[in-house]
Amino acid sequence: MTFTIEDLKIAKNFNSDEFKNFVVIGNPPYQKDIQGGNKTYAAPIYHRFLEEAYKIADRVLMIHPARFLFNAGGTPDNFNKKMLDDEHLKVCEYSADSKKFFDNVDIK
Repeated sequence: MTFTIEDLKIAKNFNSDEFKNFVVIGNPPYQKDIQGGNKTYAAPIYHRFLEEAYKIADRVLMIHPARFLFNAGGTPDNFNKKMLDDEHLKVCEYSADSKKFFDNVDIK
């Protein structure tokens, strides 16, 4: 079964235990489209998907940038700290080269 961000919002709004035992697996969008004059920066949004998934699932598995591992990138500092301090967080596989996972994607 696949859940969208809308499904996550619905489950949160209903505060339903019915969803609580699910595992959320996903590849959330990493960033917003570039807006404004700064053509080299797009605000990250994947952390929002993770936070919503954690609210409804006992386990979450996501493919996303790992800049938080180095307390770097545009994700909020409080998100980075929460992730780094989480004793349950496990990095299943890490590569500095995004092409290892996605042939046509280059994530700096």
